[in-house]
Amino acid sequence: MSLTREQKEEIVQELEDKINRQESITFVNFKGLGVKKFTDLRKELKSEGAEVKVAKKTLARIAFENAGIDLKDYEGQLAFVFGYEDKVQPIKSVHNLEEDTGLEIMGGYFDEDFIEPEEVRKIAELPGRDELLGQFTRTISNPLSGLVNSLQGNIKGLVYTLKAIQAEKSS
Repeated sequence: MSLTREQKEEIVQELEDKINRQESITFVNFKGLGVKKFTDLRKELKSEGAEVKVAKKTLARIAFENAGIDLKDYEGQLAFVFGYEDKVQPIKSVHNLEEDTGLEIMGGYFDEDFIEPEEVRKIAELPGRDELLGQFTRTISNPLSGLVNSLQGNIKGLVYTLKAIQAEKSS
């Protein structure tokens, strides 16, 4: 059953809104992905503040052009994963599912540029924000811990020396 003009305009408008709100977009070919796995993908992405949307490529092209973005030609059944709250986490989720299912990353739109599938995978393999903050904290704290230990060693040495002198005088 074909869509009416009003339905098509509604889909284009909805896509435009999503494009304008997004932090990142991942383009995936979901051919061969079962309904259950696709539903699981939707649920996981929704819990991360992201969303997956399937639309006809012609309607998607119109929506992207209206948003000022020239959509590349992609083969296969195309779905768009919009990351709204976090740029990277939806990409990581899609990458994890790509390894487990028939999902294929076709590319993405990140920091107002199109990126190739290899770049999307590299972004997905980066450590998360919390992990990076932990690494940064360890990097900062290690030299400080070393300094504190060195200063404590000097103070402990002085205390041991004074105790030895006191013990010598009292005997």
